Amino acid sequence: MKVLILGGSGFLGSYLKKNSKKKIYFHGNNKKSFFNFDISKKINIGFLKKIKPNIIVNLISLSDVDLCQKNKKLAYRTNVITQKNIVNYCKKNNTKLIYISTDQLYNSKKGYSSEKNISILNYYSKTKFIAESLAKSCNSIILRTNFFGINKVKNVGLVNWLTESCKKKKKIDLYNNVYFSPLNVNTLSKIILKIMTSKKRGTYNLGSINKISKKDFAIQIFRKLNINTSYDEVKINKFNVKRPLDMSMNCNKFIKDFKIKLPKIENEIKKLS
Repeated sequence: MKVLILGGSGFLGSYLKKNSKKKIYFHGNNKKSFFNFDISKKINIGFLKKIKPNIIVNLISLSDVDLCQKNKKLAYRTNVITQKNIVNYCKKNNTKLIYISTDQLYNSKKGYSSEKNISILNYYSKTKFIAESLAKSCNSIILRTNFFGINKVKNVGLVNWLTESCKKKKKIDLYNNVYFSPLNVNTLSKIILKIMTSKKRGTYNLGSINKISKKDFAIQIFRKLNINTSYDEVKINKFNVKRPLDMSMNCNKFIKDFKIKLPKIENEIKKLS
């Protein structure tokens, strides 16, 4: 069984590599990656024929919401064209695809969103939804998720931003009206490795079983990491680019189909180290 991780040089990819007990092939966007081809170019798909993977996990994504809105051509090429090339390969070679999507497809006003409750507010969400639609045409598992942790690959992400802001003694705004259901990146990576050989296919929400505001999430991060800082509690009224306020997910479909118990956010934060 050959597994290839596309976009594996990033945060989630590093944990898949760390937690895998079997050899996995990794593709990335830096010079240190053994495979670092731009897969948005159809000509570069040829390297897949040399590996002949049974399973492809696609982590490739331009996830900067502001940049996607500003540079739609780049966003479409990275998130859609790349996916199209991967899906075409999977269909021709009977290869299973695990696609990592986003919780930004939700903006619930009635609580936790099921897989059917789509709300597309920006170009990033639009490209991810198009990429999902492409994935549905092959043997695939689509995972809508959100994850966090201390990113040691690159100094980006919510936790890194919070800790860096505190180190620089910046007073920060914590949003009390933005909700989500994230998983610790270590937990998410282990789940992906566990389900990738499953015969299931379809679209699934994968997150914690409860939700938390960005404000309360940050406060719990500060407590866990013993950080003292000052902040203002604020309510978001508008963004430069439209973003959802409630991305909390109902993960019952995933729990039922894969028989995997999902954790509470509070317990996921305790795993930070």
